[in-house]
Amino acid sequence: MLLNSRNHPADDTRALVIDLDHGEIKEETDNSDESKDEDKRNKRQTVVRPDSSLCWAWLTARQGTPIFVARSVVAGHPLADEPVFVMYNLPQLSSGALSAYETHLRQRLNTFPQPTTNQSWVTISIPAHVDTSVKGLRELPWTHKLYHDAESVFWLLVWWAIHIRPTSPPSPKIDSKTYGYLTSVDLASGRDGRTMFLQDLRRGYSWLDPSYERLEPLFKQMATQLMGELHWAESEEMKDPEFLHEALQRLIFDFLMRNKEASFMTLEKDLEPREIGNQVRQHAYKQYTPSAKRSHSAMEEEPEPEGSKVRHLSSAGLVYTLTLEEPKRPRFE
Repeated sequence: MLLNSRNHPADDTRALVIDLDHGEIKEETDNSDESKDEDKRNKRQTVVRPDSSLCWAWLTARQGTPIFVARSVVAGHPLADEPVFVMYNLPQLSSGALSAYETHLRQRLNTFPQPTTNQSWVTISIPAHVDTSVKGLRELPWTHKLYHDAESVFWLLVWWAIHIRPTSPPSPKIDSKTYGYLTSVDLASGRDGRTMFLQDLRRGYSWLDPSYERLEPLFKQMATQLMGELHWAESEEMKDPEFLHEALQRLIFDFLMRNKEASFMTLEKDLEPREIGNQVRQHAYKQYTPSAKRSHSAMEEEPEPEGSKVRHLSSAGLVYTLTLEEPKRPRFE
């Protein structure tokens, strides 16, 4: 986010600013005495410079809570999992939503006209000369952009939606595998399980409390919109900084127009979030391999970790630690 230090002091802004560790201060200088060219005289130059008070934060921290940060920002470079991939254009507005746009958001509709088809797909190719290794991608000119914030909003909505439950009936626990995808973000390596979460949403896997399952088609459409990487888009419409905001806004607005009277929209929500199902650790706590020549008596002498049970399978190395303790639930302040 850019703050004009003259008109919008950093400590007195109407905008809600989160994580200033990657902020910049926008300054304007008057160069009327520096040029004899009339066209340039009295013209202000915009200068964006780092705020010295934030430099240490830039060197020691990443912005945001990782699970709410756009995936390419976590990776530190544009996503390039496939050399050719499919992205989706703007969703169509329903008749009611389109009428509201024509009445109140005409300028917005002029910028992003109603598409002829809903979320039509566009094939995008990464230029052949681009080195798509992690090292190559990190050397590309790249920066945090506005559409990354739109993706952050999506992850915040997902976090809210997966935890909500009504006061009755009793709510089933959150699927541990789904929750694992959502929370598996490794800042050091850039590995991000949320792409698997998006793929599951697109496949139509159920993940919400049954009372709110009618929200799932909305999140499926939003997940479709987030597949792919806008950095590589060639379409002028897709390159617009507000493209993704507009796409997600239309999906949400259209959903509200169609479901504003639905009973699930006014359900009384429990103050406590849904619980998380018992999670299976994918990395073995122990392994048993015939080549180790360990006796059964030696294995029996090793104490089992408290609160867990180890099951040794017949295939070497396929050992899972099953956590029997009740997992910690997220706290909402």
